[in-house]
Amino acid sequence: MDLITEHDIDTILEVLSQEAEEPFIHLLKMMRKEQPNIFQYLRDAESDEFNGDERTLLCNVSAVAWYVIKKTTGAGEKVSAHHLDARLEANLELIEDGDREELPDDGDEMSLAGMLADFNEQPMLMTFLVALVTDRPAGYAGNVREEMLPVAVMHVKTIVDSLLLPEKVDDTAEDDEEEETVGEYSDEAFARAREAVEGLYAKFSASSYFRDLDPAQREHARDIVTMFGKVMYEYFLLAPAEWTARRAADCCLEILPGMVECPVSMILPVVASFASFAASSGRVPAAARIADRIGKIGDAH
Repeated sequence: MDLITEHDIDTILEVLSQEAEEPFIHLLKMMRKEQPNIFQYLRDAESDEFNGDERTLLCNVSAVAWYVIKKTTGAGEKVSAHHLDARLEANLELIEDGDREELPDDGDEMSLAGMLADFNEQPMLMTFLVALVTDRPAGYAGNVREEMLPVAVMHVKTIVDSLLLPEKVDDTAEDDEEEETVGEYSDEAFARAREAVEGLYAKFSASSYFRDLDPAQREHARDIVTMFGKVMYEYFLLAPAEWTARRAADCCLEILPGMVECPVSMILPVVASFASFAASSGRVPAAARIADRIGKIGDAH
């Protein structure tokens, strides 16, 4: 992979500034057309956490990242939602890795960018993007909270990684997911699982995933999702962090139809939509796989 240099970035942005009066709006319109899944990802990321100014910052910086990568590497293949979910999961694991050494005390942008260049191997690009997020011009009137800057940077990195890294097809995924960690039933564990599902549902119901459901699906979504979470634990002893696509399919096809007043044709799109949202949150490791499996089953019905 060729290294994107500071000269590359400066040249591309100079040309862009001459071609468009409103460069950010211009880039976002192009990106929405060429990379709809990235556009949707930016729209939904941290749906209940980012304020309007923070989301605008995330979208603008990500659009610049996409455009620079497009112009330098020629990466034009559409990024799938599954690939974005996988890259987000990898970055969450990177952040949570307890073995990673702390940044040097100087904590400069190059040190941070070096960490953020993990996977994508583009330290100069990441240095530039980190600066766009953290260094706003004097007189900037937007309300961007300092505590949200690392979150924004993580999502920008996810976009960069998804554009530069090939999407992996894991032929062993179906076999690997069947390895379930099943313990013994406990009321405490069930209560925690129920609370986790309720928390996810509250955020899901305020997201675009929920709004994209039809009126009947939205009306029954709470009952379907709540019962889905209950069944996954009571029947399979699986909390959200342990859900698998195989058990989710069993639940939707064999158990839920007898427990909620909805046909399978309504259950499947609701669970698939909920799983897609859960994947974007990074809190259900197998959520992307669940969404894909349930979505395919729904297409066949």
